[in-house]
Amino acid sequence: MDTLPHEAQLALTSFLIALAIGGPVALIGAGNTIIAARWIGTFVVRRRVTTGILVSLLGGAGLFGPRLLGPGSELVASLMGGLFA
Repeated sequence: MDTLPHEAQLALTSFLIALAIGGPVALIGAGNTIIAARWIGTFVVRRRVTTGILVSLLGGAGLFGPRLLGPGSELVASLMGGLFA
């Protein structure tokens, strides 16, 4: 993503965020999406330790998972690493 111009990076990021927000709203409605977001937020705040452990486990799986896939996994790892760098 570093090779793209700044405008293209901004457009791609904006599109992905709009897709992540607009998709659930279009599928289940704004009211239900707000209720679901409130429920998820309450769960995360009340169970901070559990959520922290879960996020850590997911991060570890993302770190060690590509090594289990074989020799072609370096490409996947580099693409995913480039998205979040």
